[in-house]
Amino acid sequence: MLTTFTLCTIPDPVAALAEVRRVLRSDGVLCVLEHGLAPDSRVASWQHRLDGLQQRVAGGCHLTREWPSSCVDAGFELTRLETSCLEGPALARPWSYAFLMAARPRV
Repeated sequence: MLTTFTLCTIPDPVAALAEVRRVLRSDGVLCVLEHGLAPDSRVASWQHRLDGLQQRVAGGCHLTREWPSSCVDAGFELTRLETSCLEGPALARPWSYAFLMAARPRV
């Protein structure tokens, strides 16, 4: 299953990921591309400041979610994790820190 830039709008992403795990075949793979909380404290500070406004103007989108822990909490084992800031102007960094992950259901 593939999900790209959609989990950020779900009110309870761990519950949604747990449901994906429930219906995913035992040998299935979940692939996720999502923006989230940056490790850079300056960028993260702006993400926290902008998060409420972002939710109101962008359909409930959250800027401050930590996706690796959400996947693990939902019963997945990460098999791939890449993080980076997408290319673009520095002003866009609060919106452009990205997680690329692959995960399998934990047995």
